[in-house]
Amino acid sequence: MMIDTRVFYEKRGRIRYISHLDMNRLMQRALARAKLPVWFTQGFNPHLYLTFPLPLSLGFESKSEMMDIRLTEQLPADEVKARLNAQLPEGLFVSEVAPPQLPAAQIAFCDYEITLPGSVSAQLEAFLAAPVVVEKKTKKGSSEMDIRPHLKLLGLREESGKTILLLRCASGPVFNVNPSLAMEAFCREYGHEAPDVDYLKTAVLTAQGERFR
Repeated sequence: MMIDTRVFYEKRGRIRYISHLDMNRLMQRALARAKLPVWFTQGFNPHLYLTFPLPLSLGFESKSEMMDIRLTEQLPADEVKARLNAQLPEGLFVSEVAPPQLPAAQIAFCDYEITLPGSVSAQLEAFLAAPVVVEKKTKKGSSEMDIRPHLKLLGLREESGKTILLLRCASGPVFNVNPSLAMEAFCREYGHEAPDVDYLKTAVLTAQGERFR
């Protein structure tokens, strides 16, 4: 028996600086220590079935991460959640465990909360009102691309000496716009320091704007 299971978790704080490969290894170790009945692939080199529908960029925080596993026994969702949380390091927290409802191909957008130092809301509004031409790398090389049609401004506010931008970006396993491309272009244009920008993924959505489940 194989039971497909989707684990929703948060990634906050210093652990945002570990790579996706290290994250994969960390989760494998946590699953083993939690003694969950996980399914392993068959064949000459069996390995734990573990996939991430949309991996997070290095240095980003997130309130909406996911990983898919398969269990060989039916367990209550709360038990899976509690056993995993007991084995995860600071900065990682499982918020929900549920059967997957959609394949990764249904992911269309991600929402981000982007924090920049200073009062730059007027500059951001002007920047996002024009084409945002960046150098986008693909498997075939790199080329200039206007990513503005793939960005949607959701909100903009200033508080405590910082500017907070709420931005929706086209995302998915086939076509993905990293918000850092837009922010690096903005910082170059206005002379700001790109490393001072903080990114928090807040939601993963379908083409209809519904939460990806």
